[in-house]
Amino acid sequence: MSHHSVQEKVRERDRYQCILCERPSGEVHHVISRGREKAYPEVWDERNLVVLCHECHIDAPGGRGAHNQKGRLACIDYLIGHYGMTWYLQREPWSVVLRRGDYAQG
Repeated sequence: MSHHSVQEKVRERDRYQCILCERPSGEVHHVISRGREKAYPEVWDERNLVVLCHECHIDAPGGRGAHNQKGRLACIDYLIGHYGMTWYLQREPWSVVLRRGDYAQG
């Protein structure tokens, strides 16, 4: 499946709206950065992607952006709610994030 196909599937899953503020959007965010693709090919897996509005995606001042700790953990919580914890615990760097103590589900 192409990257564009995966992104479109994610947009449909998230109903074309930001998962943090629920504004309409089509921007797709990689929770584990695309820059880590060589080490972690799963960065293009739908379980690593969420739809965010532009403001949340760029982490506007005072926003709930995905690049600050609160926004990142909200993205992780959203994905685990959709797919369960098992896949994430079996893959680094997800397992590191989930085990280091800064993530508590619920």
